[in-house]
Amino acid sequence: MCDNGGNAAFTTGLMTASAAGGAGSYPAGQGYDLASGLGSIDAANLVAAMSAVAAPGGLTATAGASGITLQWSADPAAASFNVYQGTASGREGASPVQTGIATDSTLIAQTGLTPGQTYYFEIAAVSGFGTSPNSAEASAMAVPAVPTGLSASGGNGTIALSWTAATGAASYNVYEGTAAGGEGAVPVTSVTATTATINGLMNGSPYFFRVAAVDAGGVSAQSSEVSASPAAPASGGHGGGGALDWLTLVGLGAIGARRQCRPRPSALRQRPAHDL
Repeated sequence: MCDNGGNAAFTTGLMTASAAGGAGSYPAGQGYDLASGLGSIDAANLVAAMSAVAAPGGLTATAGASGITLQWSADPAAASFNVYQGTASGREGASPVQTGIATDSTLIAQTGLTPGQTYYFEIAAVSGFGTSPNSAEASAMAVPAVPTGLSASGGNGTIALSWTAATGAASYNVYEGTAAGGEGAVPVTSVTATTATINGLMNGSPYFFRVAAVDAGGVSAQSSEVSASPAAPASGGHGGGGALDWLTLVGLGAIGARRQCRPRPSALRQRPAHDL
């Protein structure tokens, strides 16, 4: 389609080409007559306009334990994609944090993010003819750091847990198992403190635990594993001997009973003198 920008005095103007990825405008060649359609056009500009890629659409950002995953709709004409990142809306900047991405998704690794920080992203498509405009913006909050210093101690049918606060955490999930590595993905409790007590456990049985930090962005990776076994309190008495103390008490009671049954010396019959 030809136009002269609304100025009838111009006999050369812009050529608008509709491409698969959208419309591109380019300057017509010198001598091109809009009225008659005669003359030459700039073939290089025409090819560039026809080959231009559109800005990626449908950008989403999802936080997880490994980082923030970005996904978008890819233009088939794109050879690769650039990722722009910022910590405030509209502040992604002009320098991409990732380039040469060949697919329609990428991972922004958790190791390069600040736990609990919200990040903003835009994507641009790249072809042999240049870079598209940036996509619409998407954002996500990085998950908290992994809790450290987890410890466990057993009580009577209970196990007490404690750990070090994780950066960015709003709360914590506690995971329990009865075998090493068997905690699973469903927490047995969630707390806002850095301690938790698990009740209703069987004395003498080992239990295994991990903890994960939680914020608005999601759940961190689970902590290192710890284990402990609940135990009944030791029986009272000297030395805490349990069954041995009970037996000792029974024995002492029997000895006392025998002593009470023995006749007193004053009660013995005195022999008459004539018997001597």
